[in-house]
Amino acid sequence: MLKYAISRLLWLIPTLLCVILFLFSLIHFAPGDPVDVICGPRASEETKALVRDIFHLDKPLIVQAGYFFQNLLKGSLGVSIIDREPVIKKFMRALPNTMVLGFFAMFWTFILALVLGALSGIHQNTWIDYVITGCSFGMISVPAFVSALILLLIFSIKLPVFPMTGVGEKGNVLDQLRHLILPATAISFGWFGFMCRTVKAMMLEVLAKDYVKMERSFGVPSRYIWGKYALRNAVLPVVTQIGFAIGEFLGGAVFVEMIFGRPGIGRLLANSISTLDYPVLQGTVFMTTIMFVLANLLADLSHGFLDPRVRHG
Repeated sequence: MLKYAISRLLWLIPTLLCVILFLFSLIHFAPGDPVDVICGPRASEETKALVRDIFHLDKPLIVQAGYFFQNLLKGSLGVSIIDREPVIKKFMRALPNTMVLGFFAMFWTFILALVLGALSGIHQNTWIDYVITGCSFGMISVPAFVSALILLLIFSIKLPVFPMTGVGEKGNVLDQLRHLILPATAISFGWFGFMCRTVKAMMLEVLAKDYVKMERSFGVPSRYIWGKYALRNAVLPVVTQIGFAIGEFLGGAVFVEMIFGRPGIGRLLANSISTLDYPVLQGTVFMTTIMFVLANLLADLSHGFLDPRVRHG
């Protein structure tokens, strides 16, 4: 297991470097000039040149990337062009809200997909299977921002059950949970359908194995077979999918946090794009990429721990 973990860790270095260089270049190809945002339309060319020199915006792209990695080695992500606040402070202030939303959405998705996918596989070709399968197929095709608008319209405007915006009163756990339910459900729509289908497929595959049929012939209770063999094998691909789902959850959070007015990473990214605040955008993308890569690493290690064939292979 240690050898497998080390090999996965070594792959992080080139992956992270390639992703950051690509994203850094992509950001600077975006239209617009952040100097115009900072100085305003009436600023002189001398003032604009001074601002470009301060933030190294007049340097070639490779030189700007060098400054970024130089600051990174010092433990800094730079400062905001707009308000001169350190990027790391902005990111750490927004991180808890997004982490709470993301983990709640993942937990919500994992539990529901595991339970309903298992029910669909156990009760194949019954009304239970048809209802769960139909709902999962419908959810896969709905983007996060569309489901967010639909949920907001139904459960906050037509039926005012849940609040529309905000994160809830500080220290009031129940109020914060009420503010979490709709955005977390909106983010988890697509992945719930996908994971539910995966669990059902794995359940059916395992239940069709010869050793399971032999267990049945010996009179082993069905509940024991479902728990020991079918459900345990169905968990493996779902664990791996959770790592890849991190990126989808963060991507969906950009729209969902704006729709529900949640001050998280998605809202920070959207604001930095609209103001062309390159340091905030680069630092936020960098930290988000690290989170995504580490989540995939954790998923790989969990898969290797649960399935010996993976680490030995």
